[in-house]
Amino acid sequence: MVNFDIEINVCGLECPLPLFKAKKAMLNIVSGQVLHVICDDKFSCVNFPNYAESEGHDLFETYQEEGFYHYFIRKK
Repeated sequence: MVNFDIEINVCGLECPLPLFKAKKAMLNIVSGQVLHVICDDKFSCVNFPNYAESEGHDLFETYQEEGFYHYFIRKK
């Protein structure tokens, strides 16, 4: 079990909306806090790592379970 501070479920949204929602959620947390994103968009496996790297955030845990992708991003 990974600890997180805020969780958003963006299932049912298609690219680029899951990433936009995650970016908006990141504005509401402080450095060191963790955002958990749950989505079912197949492009998220490319978008979220690229986003985290480009912004300097730490995407420290990812997994797929029953068709859902889970991302844990620590804000820089």
